Amino acid sequence: MRTVIVFFVSMLSVIVAHGAEVRTGGATFVFEGGERVRIDLEGQSLPLEQIVTCDGYVSVPMGGAVNVAGKNLQQATEALVTHIETSVGIKKPKVSIAVLQPRVRKAYIEGEVTHPQSIELLPEHPMSLAAALAMAEGPTPDADITHIKVVHHGAQSSKVEIVDASAFELIAQESLGPVLQSGDVVIVPRAGTITVVGEINQPGVFSRKHLRSAPDQPMRLSQAIAAAGGAKPDADLRAVILVRTQNKERRSTAYDVDAALEQHDINQDPALADGDQIVVPASAGFTVLGKVHTPGSYFGKPMTLSRLIALAGGLEQFAKKSGIVIARKNDPGRPIHADLSEITKDGRMEKDIPLNPGDIVYVGENMM
Repeated sequence: MRTVIVFFVSMLSVIVAHGAEVRTGGATFVFEGGERVRIDLEGQSLPLEQIVTCDGYVSVPMGGAVNVAGKNLQQATEALVTHIETSVGIKKPKVSIAVLQPRVRKAYIEGEVTHPQSIELLPEHPMSLAAALAMAEGPTPDADITHIKVVHHGAQSSKVEIVDASAFELIAQESLGPVLQSGDVVIVPRAGTITVVGEINQPGVFSRKHLRSAPDQPMRLSQAIAAAGGAKPDADLRAVILVRTQNKERRSTAYDVDAALEQHDINQDPALADGDQIVVPASAGFTVLGKVHTPGSYFGKPMTLSRLIALAGGLEQFAKKSGIVIARKNDPGRPIHADLSEITKDGRMEKDIPLNPGDIVYVGENMM
């Protein structure tokens, strides 16, 4: 159910004569800009109603403008009197200022919410981020509520705060986000999407919501692969391809995700950007031919000669244990000769040759 927060506000109306002063909330009232006022000048038939400009100016009856920013009512009235005396020539004009409505303080919520809007902030009702989201009738289905940006506009500079609003749903969570101040802008971003394809268990399009990265941390390559259900057994995680479009140009870079996970090599686990595509290729595999029960290609790591033959169902009856030939993918012109009996019968495991992806093992036939 969508929650809509409604505040009932009574209008503050203060009318003061020349030289009066108003106090609001225990502090001396001064003009900041944005107040609705009425200026009366004796001898003028109609009062002048207006809103003080954001930089503090009011229009004066009979012409001209006066800056009242930072002035209380008495000081503002005196400034109006001085202006009328010098510009119009009326001596000791009788001027009064009525503050019909104090400055309206607003925050703004935009982006992936149902109803982007400005929100009036009332001193007696602090507005939390959660309440602002409720007033906007919640985020859209495409929103990334784990990385909501709250921009605080200060007098000298702006400060950006990143908030994970998904924590608001936790029962033990006491905080409902920062209390918004006048001029704050809440930006609910669209969830960045990453596409993962290839030798992956659940290929598809994933967002930051699926990856569940911390608010202050980027999405990373290994997280995307994990979110897609992990790699298949025949995947080659040492050559994962990241395709990124920058300035309308597509670039592909290969990364060793094995090194990223096993050696914590951050250079092989890059931060992802919206629109990235990840391709997890198939490993070259290890091929065994000849006198084994099930010739073919097999996957896994690490792979040794004895393990590959075991995966192929073992040797056939007339297989020649001492006549095994290994052709290296990277050096096919220099085959390696191996004797399986040294490993299986004599137990010399140091003779068990490690294989590289793409290697081809041929088991010959004993002609006796």
